[in-house]
Amino acid sequence: MTSSKSTFFKYPPLNRARSEIRLVCLKLSLNKSTPLLCELRHVSLDESSSYEALSYTWGAKAQTHLITLNGSNFPVTVNLYLALWTLRQEHNDYFIWIDAICVNKNDMEERSHEVLRMLQIIDRH
Repeated sequence: MTSSKSTFFKYPPLNRARSEIRLVCLKLSLNKSTPLLCELRHVSLDESSSYEALSYTWGAKAQTHLITLNGSNFPVTVNLYLALWTLRQEHNDYFIWIDAICVNKNDMEERSHEVLRMLQIIDRH
């Protein structure tokens, strides 16, 4: 008997001394039918980084789709999945800060800290 075991994403901690945030790197795809592949990158707000920002509701997730984030399954709402599908580019990776992905909602200390920095994160893009 074989077992299909899913690997779900685990957040690496942010380095507050470096004023780090996480950015989603939405990997390019020449074929729109390929699955959404993303990587989470740590960058310092003190350094120059080019990214867009998107704020999404964290609420109930009645329907979700899985994306691949750092090689692991990561559930996102249908609306966010469609937004990522639309934003994916053919020739370049796309860097975007999305609170629903970039903030570890299960870590209350990180969540509180990142919510306080949200305006700074969004204004920096």
